[in-house]
Amino acid sequence: MNRAALLSFGPSKRPFLDRVAASPTLNSLWQNQSCENHQINCAETLPLPIRTKKQIRADVAEANKGSFSASITAKLAIAYGKELAGFYKHGVMTVWRNQMRVRQLRRKDYKLGGYLDRKGVETEIAVPSFPELTKAMAQLVYIRAMENKAYADSKAGELVRRDLALTAPLLVLYTMTRAEYQLLRRTPADFVRLPLFAVIATIFMELTPIFCYAFPEVTPLTCILPSLLPKIWRPQARQSLKKAVTESIKRDSVDDFAMRTAYNLPSKVLQALALCLRLKTKYIPSALFPDSVLRNRLQAHFLYLLVDNYYLSGLNGNGNIWDLTPQELLLACLERNLVEDTKEAARIFGNGTPEELSKFMDVMRLDLLLFIANFELCNVGYLAVKSMLPETETEAVLEWRR
Repeated sequence: MNRAALLSFGPSKRPFLDRVAASPTLNSLWQNQSCENHQINCAETLPLPIRTKKQIRADVAEANKGSFSASITAKLAIAYGKELAGFYKHGVMTVWRNQMRVRQLRRKDYKLGGYLDRKGVETEIAVPSFPELTKAMAQLVYIRAMENKAYADSKAGELVRRDLALTAPLLVLYTMTRAEYQLLRRTPADFVRLPLFAVIATIFMELTPIFCYAFPEVTPLTCILPSLLPKIWRPQARQSLKKAVTESIKRDSVDDFAMRTAYNLPSKVLQALALCLRLKTKYIPSALFPDSVLRNRLQAHFLYLLVDNYYLSGLNGNGNIWDLTPQELLLACLERNLVEDTKEAARIFGNGTPEELSKFMDVMRLDLLLFIANFELCNVGYLAVKSMLPETETEAVLEWRR
């Protein structure tokens, strides 16, 4: 039986470092690339950092020493209102600018050559839709993985070179950075939400945060407050997935279950995983979604992760997981179902101490490192088994890197 042979951070340093040295992906993930100009983060598609209520309260109190408490309370409300107004205004304007940038990327910056028109004249075409682009890039990632495996098999016992050259017609697409790739992915969804969100903000004005908290799906990514995280990535969905996997895995080992594809996952696990990864809306019961629709969406998400893992591994030389900003790191882990408790994550990102945030990010980086390394050997099933894998000894592993 084909087994995934899942990699983990065991108690012994030497066996793990030997495996790092023998794998081009792990070797690239493990290293600090020290690039001055990282193009791995797409900050323009993420929310503007906003001061917490605690920080605003401290700033207002500092600026109004000696004032009456009622006066400070009023000024605190005004200051928080201005902070939110600036936050939402920036988010809306950013989505509009991003859409203009996406059009330029698709029509000018990354046009594909070598195609013939109806008259037989060589011409250039615009970059296809994001799903089609991802399919083409995922195929290149698969070719690279097969070439690396063949090279590793032929050089058993020796160090494997870091990466192999890709020779495919769409190689030009690999000049695209992860920041641009994520811009192409995130902006269309945000742009579709923009008209409705603008109407809501115009009608509800200062009540907009309350409306967004109740219905976070209408909010563009650039306008999501940290407090909305548990409403969007619900802990209940993760618990349902864990229950469905536990019931199904009685007939499989974790390794075997990790090898399952989008088309042979048990139906209950499929529905729970689709909800957990936000591949379907929570407002429509899963039973009303045909399994075929969910399987196709899960397969599309699998292809997206293949491409994004390539970028995050650092094999293209533009930085790796150690260069991700906190926001990008959290989003990457959420898309891979690696965050155990989104309520705790929201608390740490919103009101946590610097020490808590640093420790939380260390755990996320190592979880993401293992995910990328194992995903080369696994399939969609691996997205569902995180809770059944050994916990990472964060401090010990980080000490190995020093």
